[in-house]
Amino acid sequence: ENFLVNHGLDECLTYSLINDKNKDEFSYLLKGEAYKILNPLTEDRQTVRKCVLPSLLETVNYNFARQNKNLSLFEISDVISKEERSYTLGIVLTNFKERWHLLDVEKYDFYDMKGIVEEIMAMFNINEGRYQIEKNNSSLINELHPGKSALIKIGRDVIGYFGELHPTYLASKGLNKNT
Repeated sequence: ENFLVNHGLDECLTYSLINDKNKDEFSYLLKGEAYKILNPLTEDRQTVRKCVLPSLLETVNYNFARQNKNLSLFEISDVISKEERSYTLGIVLTNFKERWHLLDVEKYDFYDMKGIVEEIMAMFNINEGRYQIEKNNSSLINELHPGKSALIKIGRDVIGYFGELHPTYLASKGLNKNT
């Protein structure tokens, strides 16, 4: 948490309940069916999320609507399905990062996220020989751009993923192309 805040990211605490139509977005690491609330208060809060990214992207949309467009957000939270429970980290970078020491701004890109992933691994003393970052050639994660996304693997197990959002997904959510 402190590591991410010290690197300029803002922590979020988002709703654990999401719209049923978003329940399977980005949920490649947690297997099983999502829990559904029997008597939800609203249609937008009826399913327990299996990934934090849909909630973070909802926060991005909320901020975009209020002209706050340069965001670097993260959330560390429990996610749950009927078969599994996990503790996960989700990060969203969009538009421009400010580099105060240079009095400059530049667009976030794939390599900014790759650098964050590598620094997190180093922080946990997971040396570069123990994990691989592989291109998402198989398009395993449909919401991510196939040419600008990667899988994080330890052995044959996928433990994470990162990359730019797919243009079709961006258009469907009304998000900026640089997310």
